[in-house]
Amino acid sequence: MRKNENRDNLEVRPVSITKLSLKEVDSAIEYQLGLTKVTILVNETANIGELEVDVNRWLSVQSNVKNELILSSLKTALAETLKDTGFYLQVQIMQADGDIIAAVINASYVAIQNLLLKGNGQKLKPFSAINVGFIHDELFADLTSKEEEIADSHLLIVQNESGAFLQLNFEKSNADLLGDKLTQLLGGAMSGLSELMGNSQKQTILIQNEHIENQKDVILIATKNEGKATEFKRFFNPLGFKVTTLLDYPELPDVEETGKTFEENARLKAETISQLTQLPVLADDSGLMVDALDGRPGIFSARFAEDHNDAANNAKLLHEMTDVPKEKRTANFHTTLVFAKPGHESLVVDGEVAGEILGIPRGDNGFGYDSLFYVPELDKSMAELTEVEKNKISHRGRATVKLMSNFNDWWEK
Repeated sequence: MRKNENRDNLEVRPVSITKLSLKEVDSAIEYQLGLTKVTILVNETANIGELEVDVNRWLSVQSNVKNELILSSLKTALAETLKDTGFYLQVQIMQADGDIIAAVINASYVAIQNLLLKGNGQKLKPFSAINVGFIHDELFADLTSKEEEIADSHLLIVQNESGAFLQLNFEKSNADLLGDKLTQLLGGAMSGLSELMGNSQKQTILIQNEHIENQKDVILIATKNEGKATEFKRFFNPLGFKVTTLLDYPELPDVEETGKTFEENARLKAETISQLTQLPVLADDSGLMVDALDGRPGIFSARFAEDHNDAANNAKLLHEMTDVPKEKRTANFHTTLVFAKPGHESLVVDGEVAGEILGIPRGDNGFGYDSLFYVPELDKSMAELTEVEKNKISHRGRATVKLMSNFNDWWEK
């Protein structure tokens, strides 16, 4: 069966999500998982804590749908949100081929998240559902109707982004599920749950971005730092691009910087966010490398003492440099820029500027470690430079010049 669909046993069927525009409906989504197709209509109610779900079927659809299971799963997943509001969901099952309850739960997440983002910008804690089971001792995920019929056992699993199980419901079970079999079922569901959850988050973001009339002229700078964004806007605005930042997309998830190099971290941000938004995304990873500290703080510069706390990070740097003489206070500011564009190889450039670490801060124009970084050839700290001076010699400025020299060729590919 799986070979006919060109899928592995644990591979999830294709998912498509379409936003519908209906009068007197706050949010409407058509969700298709394989051949299973459902429509979710959501209206927000004034009754705090209320969640009502009505499930209907086309006459041609024969399916055993447990409304109470859908309701209990969604109540658990939406517990925090229901403290402030209520929802009325109308579910229409248009086509059924297995995993109907999972499809309804997954579609409900997208529809409700879309409603909240349109209203107050609230982000739901993501969740997803999948059906897994054993057929002749072989583990399957995302079972079709035929697979459900012949399965020795199968289980509906609902999980949130933190990995907590919100619902475990045995559709068919036997004594063999105790022990190792249950562990295998849970393990087999993990990659499918993650894929479904990521797909729902991506589609929700794409729906929210429909207000952008001409996306090819939009560049997203992967930062919430307005100072950093301003530096990049000076290069791209004159070229006719609309420059946005992460502040314009509050629905985007945070990207963990788990890389071991500046390039790995910048790639993670640029390519992940570009995939989610389908926009060109420019990300940087920058850091201060101090010779006397063996290159520290390096990729941990923004969180040297406290995450993105400039005062704390500067204080820690000064403390660690207390007994270091002037001739050994050499350092480099480094930037790696990664520009990601859907369907293209990413553009990667680097930039550096050499300097020294001061004993006391100087200047008010910069951010980060700028007030402690002295540039000998200008006899100024980075924070004492004018914007024009800084763009000419800074690590980010030099990297951006390299970027722009390659930009047109790369952009037109």
